[in-house]
Amino acid sequence: MKNFAAAHKKGCFLFLCIFLVFWGCFSFPAVNLTRHFPPQISLLNLFVVLFGYYEMGQMAAAVFAQKVCRKSVLLTLIMTLTGFICRFFLEFGEVSNSYNFTLPNVAVHLFLTLVIVLVPVLMPNENCSC
Repeated sequence: MKNFAAAHKKGCFLFLCIFLVFWGCFSFPAVNLTRHFPPQISLLNLFVVLFGYYEMGQMAAAVFAQKVCRKSVLLTLIMTLTGFICRFFLEFGEVSNSYNFTLPNVAVHLFLTLVIVLVPVLMPNENCSC
């Protein structure tokens, strides 16, 4: 994947941005702290969210040649917040906004997102220049 991303940086960067917005919109919240769901659904949702962000971290590490950590965190934060805004307007006026968009849910989702994206970025490799 690193060779492909290195050869097609613009396309991979565009895909990374689109996927982060999409994932921020439709995978939020990773863990819903204000509404009870069966544990199997919550764990499955958490696993899928973390796996998707881990893969995006790998792509970010391959796309950015220098200052990987700063660029990955900034891009992930901006694109995920853009996805949150899209989700908010998508569900505007619905009851689900009142229990999805709480401060704990947003904080946990952003924390998990940034930590999981940084895991592949910080792995020892030739791109690790924080």
